Amino acid sequence: MDNSEENQQQAQSPLHDSLFGGDSDRESNLEESARSPSRVADQHDAINTVDALIIPPLQSLGDDQARVSNWEKDNPYLYSTWVTEPTIMSIVTTLKEAIGTDKEYTVQFLHDGVFSKLYDVSFDNQAFIMRISLPVWRHAKTESEVATLDWVGRYTSLRVPRVRAYDSLGNGPLGFEWILMTKLEGKPLFECWESVSMGLKERLVKQIAVFSASTFNQPFHGGIGSIYQPCMTNIDEVAPNPNASIHAVGEAVSMALFQGYRALLDYSRGPYFRISDWMESRLRFASSNLMKRLDYATDNSEVGTLHQLLELTRNVKGLVPKFITSSTTLSTILCHDALSLDNIFVNEDGIFMGVVDWQCIVCVPPHEACQFPAFLQQKFDRFRDPIRAYYLTDEAYSRELRRYEVTQLRKIYIEEMIDRAPGFVDIWRESANLRDYEAAVQNCDNEFTMKRVEKWVNAMENGGDPAEMPKRLHEQLME
Repeated sequence: MDNSEENQQQAQSPLHDSLFGGDSDRESNLEESARSPSRVADQHDAINTVDALIIPPLQSLGDDQARVSNWEKDNPYLYSTWVTEPTIMSIVTTLKEAIGTDKEYTVQFLHDGVFSKLYDVSFDNQAFIMRISLPVWRHAKTESEVATLDWVGRYTSLRVPRVRAYDSLGNGPLGFEWILMTKLEGKPLFECWESVSMGLKERLVKQIAVFSASTFNQPFHGGIGSIYQPCMTNIDEVAPNPNASIHAVGEAVSMALFQGYRALLDYSRGPYFRISDWMESRLRFASSNLMKRLDYATDNSEVGTLHQLLELTRNVKGLVPKFITSSTTLSTILCHDALSLDNIFVNEDGIFMGVVDWQCIVCVPPHEACQFPAFLQQKFDRFRDPIRAYYLTDEAYSRELRRYEVTQLRKIYIEEMIDRAPGFVDIWRESANLRDYEAAVQNCDNEFTMKRVEKWVNAMENGGDPAEMPKRLHEQLME
């Protein structure tokens, strides 16, 4: 293959304006573009502040939580594990209580996740998925997922599972929190990417862009956090009035706030009314998690790495004033940050069927929400169709073909966003520096990305400009 051509392909940053076309001078105001009913949480005069790092005692598990789950140390991490396993009989008993005793239920185990187990459930000739969850963040995790699915189903055109019933307390015969939701037809796009035509992929991207525009045009004003339905006890009891203010922002259900030892820390989880609070809170959780890992570290190499990560996390926190200049409250946007090929479902003909996995969804600042969905993110764009004869293996050719196709789909996505929500693209272009800092916050406690983040932080501490770095940090950290 012609190396000069390949180098030219990879030299183009995926964030370069030439990718988008269109008029970059078009203006849009985030507040003025809102078209949804107001979903304003009670505004508090007090602002969440983050003090210097002081690790509180780890919270003990309640009796009910300890009965069904346990926290186990497997150096260097802490995992939530199942003390008791759900049984098919207990699931059927739970369904009879929740749905009715006059139905024939079929239940089959489907998948074992990090914090949950999935089951196929069928009755009345209908297919459902039941997610049974460990109580890693009791009540809030289930309630926020139910509220998020309801909001997306009500205020956007995106197809998502509909909740039939749920239990966010875990007090029933099952003993766990659970959600029963309709099952989307099809399979993950990851399993059939190569067999789906480019035309159908383009159509799918346009549908995702419609969803992105809908969320952008319907911001929340209750701070950074997950959404909830405060007055709702059952999904079918919600008033049908589409203008009812039933969703409000509450504490953030985010992996960054409960993964590992974080779940046992007695820190505030929001909602956050300033970007700096959101940044500093995650850094505080990260630092505390690292220090607890140090308590159990026995290998000298691991101890050294953890000390490096702690120092890096503190240095990232020191950069807050450089990147966060405003102390005002902000509007936020509901953002599915794991909109990947695994969560996008298509049928056997390649037709888009919907999106799954709505756990841990947070309303985030515009600079986090206004970017490509996960399945369209890549380090380098390719602007020319690869020629098969230039590649020694099918794998190498397929990899470059996918890069080329994703580049074309990225163009289509931006064209759609310019048309449907021009302010989205404006924010995206203007907030590259803040996205670099966001990448540092998210990755400063990760030993696998430590060197790249450390190099970037050192440059920033010495007065560097993110735009003048050889490669944007958030681009470097893309898969």
